[in-house]
Amino acid sequence: MKLSNFKIKGVSSIVRDRQLNSKILNGTSGLDVVPDKFSKRGDLVLVRVAAENSGYCSLENINGRSESLYQGDYFIGVLGNRYSCQNYYGHWDAAPLSSAKISLLTNGGIIGICDDAPLYKGMQIELEPIGVLADKESAINIFTQYETVNIIPIEKPLIFVCATSGETGKTTVTKNIIKEIKKINPLLKIAGVKLSGTGCMEDILEMKDAGADAVADLCDVGVVSSYDDYEIIRIGILRLLSLKKFESMDAFICEFGGDFTGGNVNNVLQDREIMKHVKRIVFNYYDVAGLIAAKTLFKNWGIDFNKVFIAHNIFRNITAINKRLVNWDIPFASYDVNHLSERIKLAKDIISEIQ
Repeated sequence: MKLSNFKIKGVSSIVRDRQLNSKILNGTSGLDVVPDKFSKRGDLVLVRVAAENSGYCSLENINGRSESLYQGDYFIGVLGNRYSCQNYYGHWDAAPLSSAKISLLTNGGIIGICDDAPLYKGMQIELEPIGVLADKESAINIFTQYETVNIIPIEKPLIFVCATSGETGKTTVTKNIIKEIKKINPLLKIAGVKLSGTGCMEDILEMKDAGADAVADLCDVGVVSSYDDYEIIRIGILRLLSLKKFESMDAFICEFGGDFTGGNVNNVLQDREIMKHVKRIVFNYYDVAGLIAAKTLFKNWGIDFNKVFIAHNIFRNITAINKRLVNWDIPFASYDVNHLSERIKLAKDIISEIQ
């Protein structure tokens, strides 16, 4: 089937190659849709919205805009995994596409088999698989599209931002760090990157808005999500840090989506080759129990908790939290990032680490 036979509403924002996006939307000759292809993670697929449900009903495009999806719409997504503790849990293993019952796992455009969903999310949107996108009969896989990226040794300092769970304010902290660093020292070249998660552009766009000189996430190097084999994620991280647009950067502010025990964040934190370039870990938390667990796991992983900057969120009584940390013998440098003076202090302390 020719791609031009279908009126395609949008292409997943995971497909960051604008030239490929344009070819798809313009129905360029040479691109075909293969109906019954044995498919693997990272393959681009054409699907039709079979039924609208209460789950994701929009698709984020290459410009970071969410386009509403309706029954009968055709769009291009990417096969992949998502193992969220707060959202959809789904997967894709290499298999024929035509017989699969597939769903939209993220509004960024990850498509797979939904294994479970929390009650608050409702039913996921149902998709009809049309076929795998192919160029000259070869399936288009976004991971292999970036095999030519020349991986160079990490030389720039890294600041990690991670947390005990999702929805703790990591992106808010990340963009505030970037914003205050750029105010204090506009000459510092700061990259904002996201090294785990599920391929939506909104977080890195917020980093850009906050003043980051260059931004990227794993999708910029062909990784659909960080819920995959660690070797794939590791290659993706090294590819990302090696991108040409980061050559002139002085430091990376690196956000990790979700919690630090999943999405391969735990494996990154135990990767000594990467960790030796990490100057500080800015740590968000949901409760003190999570901080206690983090201290224990960090010790097991060889991470000095004195390397951690704790960022408090708006829902916590800071005095009470700090007393609990003392009671549990948790060394800490903590910042109430809800107040400008504390955000400035955090930014200054980070600058002292990266200069």
